[in-house]
Amino acid sequence: MKSFLTFIQEQFLLERASPSNVMQHETAAIDDVNKQIEEKKGKSDHIKVKMGRTTHEITHAEKVPGTPKADFMLHDKNGNHIYLSHKAGSSVKDFQQLGGTTEHGDNSAVQHLVSHIKKKYKGDGKSMPGTVATKLDRSNPEHEQLLHKAAFGNDYGNKHKGINNVHAIVQGKVNLEKGSSGHHEIHATNVYKNGKLPSKVQGMVSARYMGGRKNHGLNNIRTGVLPVGSRTVAEYV
Repeated sequence: MKSFLTFIQEQFLLERASPSNVMQHETAAIDDVNKQIEEKKGKSDHIKVKMGRTTHEITHAEKVPGTPKADFMLHDKNGNHIYLSHKAGSSVKDFQQLGGTTEHGDNSAVQHLVSHIKKKYKGDGKSMPGTVATKLDRSNPEHEQLLHKAAFGNDYGNKHKGINNVHAIVQGKVNLEKGSSGHHEIHATNVYKNGKLPSKVQGMVSARYMGGRKNHGLNNIRTGVLPVGSRTVAEYV
């Protein structure tokens, strides 16, 4: 059984990452970006924003409906939108969860964790001492692929960007600033462009108690891919 301290820590993390709090941060970011775009437009109906080698003609920012990887997009008047995943906080440890594991049940890291929980805890989160996790080995291509799909979306690897293959993860306040090219560039506390997760971003597949939730044949458990250090882990396997 988990300790009282572990329980309090997990409740704090759940509150900080609650849908209402996340939505507030996203809405504030979108409103702020739209304000910047309007101020920079002048007499034009758009501003030019460079992402990678492509220059986009951006008219406004808007929320992406549903729950894909992209939280909002910068609307390109020509349809070539920039898709962004927004995170609050100031470090990768503030990300809480990068992505789910539902579509990655055949990944060896996921299978290893699931097998351990079935054997040691009879597949039930009620018996776990807290969060149980296995670290991803970034030198392992299979683990590296899982980490990138969790970060940028399940369509990661496709040459076309979209709601589930975002151009970048942006953390904290987003600023549109002119670069050396004369076009605006996206700046934030941290910007992680598609496929360019720095080595400091280490991931883990985790499982924690969630009453009534089922994942990979486990009961009362929610699994996910998280940054190492973003959550107190009772047991690594």
